[in-house]
Amino acid sequence: MIIPTQIITKAKTLLPNDSLLKTSKDLIKKYINPFPKIDCLQVSYDLFHGNKLEISDLQRLEEYCNTNKIHFLISITVSNPEQLIQARKLKESLNCQIIFQKVDSCGRAKKSNLSFDYPFFEKESLSKSCPNIKAISYIAGKGFTTCCGNLVFNHSTSSFYQPTFSDFIDSKFYKLMSENSFEDISQIMDVNTDTFPSEYSSLCNLCEAIYLNSNSRFDKYLI
Repeated sequence: MIIPTQIITKAKTLLPNDSLLKTSKDLIKKYINPFPKIDCLQVSYDLFHGNKLEISDLQRLEEYCNTNKIHFLISITVSNPEQLIQARKLKESLNCQIIFQKVDSCGRAKKSNLSFDYPFFEKESLSKSCPNIKAISYIAGKGFTTCCGNLVFNHSTSSFYQPTFSDFIDSKFYKLMSENSFEDISQIMDVNTDTFPSEYSSLCNLCEAIYLNSNSRFDKYLI
């Protein structure tokens, strides 16, 4: 579930899903209908998320979403040319929104030693902030957080997430991330970014590197 924070009282609810699609229409209704409010259903379609899905599975879910006025979104993490071909087939068979993402070093991609190969460190990444800062996700087994990548899935530090929505909104981590660029945060934490390698061009990798390379314990900024 992802809750945009621009207007909390008018929050949109997004349900990420990678496993219901092999079921019948009746079971899809059984799983999804109990949610009191779903504005968007997002499906990850790549080798890092669950079992291989057929286009017919996606068509069935797209039909359900259209009938129930739910925005249907497919996310694809491109890691090889074959997936570009798969993406083209999807665009020809479906009418839903399809977004593309680069592979970051977290979760199954990290275990498989796969990530997007940046030719050099793009220093303009430092001037940016977390691209997910305007949305709050609930990560099963952890809690509420804006992080959907490296910090949450590669580390067990509870400072990056909180048990309740309100606790997270009031947390020092959220305040630090929402009010500063990555360059600001690196300066606050006394991190030298001059020799950062090319893979830190990824904002998720950059964020993780700043916290891990802090010359003073980052916990004092978060607790």
